[in-house]
Amino acid sequence: ATAMALFLATRGRGVLARPVTTRFNSLCATFSRACASAAKSEETVVFHKAPGPGFENTFGRHSFAVVELGGKQYKMTKDDVHIVDRIPHAEVGTTMTLDKVLLVGTTEYTAIGRPMVVDAKVEVAVEQHTHDEKQVAFKMKRRKGYRRKKGYKRQLTILRVLGVEHEAPQVAE
Repeated sequence: ATAMALFLATRGRGVLARPVTTRFNSLCATFSRACASAAKSEETVVFHKAPGPGFENTFGRHSFAVVELGGKQYKMTKDDVHIVDRIPHAEVGTTMTLDKVLLVGTTEYTAIGRPMVVDAKVEVAVEQHTHDEKQVAFKMKRRKGYRRKKGYKRQLTILRVLGVEHEAPQVAE
């Protein structure tokens, strides 16, 4: 916890002006204990949050998931539109189920997968296949008559998130 707190406090630019708070230290310790208790197994680590004032049970509306897709991670919530690298097997107008869910969060808890959250998936609809703006790579050497201009357009897929589905974790008390 101390190394993680020091890394996050310095952020690679030198030490911050204010010291790291005790609340942050206790959060780091809690996270370390929870990860140690999982002991590198394939279970899900769950952190429960106490509901604040005016809390309503909005389980479905306020849940999000962090999904791995094409080697990148995307935070997805319902009705979001994401522009991702081309998915070759996806056809426009179809729905897909993404099951590489790394993290699920709601107003009640956060579930962190080791490496994936069990029984969690995200439903997305493929809306369009398109291209990005043209990226130009221009090389030249002055006074030598050497000029090379190459360009490419990145292929993209546009996805709309239909919903985040997961089972509520069972906690033994």
